[in-house]
Amino acid sequence: MLLALVWNRYLTVKKNGNKKYLSKYNSISVREKQAEILLKKLQLPIDVRTVLDPTLLLSKEIWNLYALKRLVDEPYMILYSVETKDQNKLITQMAKKIAKVKKLKIVGIYYGGRQQRIEGTDKNFFRVTPSVFFIFILYADYCIVSSFHGTAFSINFQKTF
Repeated sequence: MLLALVWNRYLTVKKNGNKKYLSKYNSISVREKQAEILLKKLQLPIDVRTVLDPTLLLSKEIWNLYALKRLVDEPYMILYSVETKDQNKLITQMAKKIAKVKKLKIVGIYYGGRQQRIEGTDKNFFRVTPSVFFIFILYADYCIVSSFHGTAFSINFQKTF
């Protein structure tokens, strides 16, 4: 809803410029109904519709067609958290215990303000692209994630998490 409110203000300020550039697309899809309503107010000459989040639009089999090669050869657990620093300490402690029992390396993904190693991980990847993010989950033997997208991919790829 916050995105819709921000978008509404942006559209009000930049309506003519937005319409010019957005009209160049063949179609536009959004995840929120409110965003669809706001875009339709621009009276664009193209189709605007609300769809599921992209993580849920494709089956595991279709996502596999877009998969890059594995970036980590050994069995691993993916660790991706969007929580507070204190919550992440607890999450990392749990990840270490699970990784030890399951004999897995811990691969961390993070998007923080500066590049730094996630404590307790064997490998870290900073600000990965969406295509790399999804293959880390696709090839993982275990997933510890705290985001919607990490959870959606874990379910779609039938991962233990």
